[in-house]
Amino acid sequence: MTAGGAAQSGPTARDSRDGRDRRELGQQVLLDELVAAGHVRPLGVDGVWGRSAAFEAVVAGFTAAMRDRFAYLDAEYVSFGPLVPMAAFESTGYVSSFPQLIGGVSVFTGDDRDHRALLAARDRGERW
Repeated sequence: MTAGGAAQSGPTARDSRDGRDRRELGQQVLLDELVAAGHVRPLGVDGVWGRSAAFEAVVAGFTAAMRDRFAYLDAEYVSFGPLVPMAAFESTGYVSSFPQLIGGVSVFTGDDRDHRALLAARDRGERW
């Protein structure tokens, strides 16, 4: 609505040919630009990225600014280490040198029904 009460014309929330909304399209454009500039590098697994020193400097600066800004909340700061895809990790030879420093992360990708089945298996003491 405009100040006078008339409806605004223009693109709708879902206006792309492939059905993605503008926010999703904007996220893809940003990601494409970060990759093109060399700030992030896809590693072949959704959500796992290599990050440049410049990218990390921005993240560190933003983190410090937010920690300082909200220090009065006395909230615990938690940081999680980087992830690499298993195939990339296996190609490094790291296992031969530092097996005591290896950790794994599994990611659940199921839907609600799969989640209920996972919980039921766990409750029965089965592998989940």
